[in-house]
Amino acid sequence: MDTAHTIHAYVTETKESSYAVDINVSSYTLKGDESVHSGGNGLGPAPYDLLLAALGECTAMTIRWFANQRNWPLEKVEVKVDSYQREC
Repeated sequence: MDTAHTIHAYVTETKESSYAVDINVSSYTLKGDESVHSGGNGLGPAPYDLLLAALGECTAMTIRWFANQRNWPLEKVEVKVDSYQREC
């Protein structure tokens, strides 16, 4: 049984800073922006912040799913994801 469906993300500039955007995805609204250091106002997570969070979220959910499938007792999953960015 194929249960595939399309997910749409809509990203719109807000003009609150040079890079501020509203992100609408799966009935959730998020705000994105660059840090002050990178030319934004720090109004929300930057793209790399969201990418790191997505990787951590996926990892935590996968670990939880696997533990549930195996009936392993697992109190809590915590994931830390680090990124090193070189200045260009």
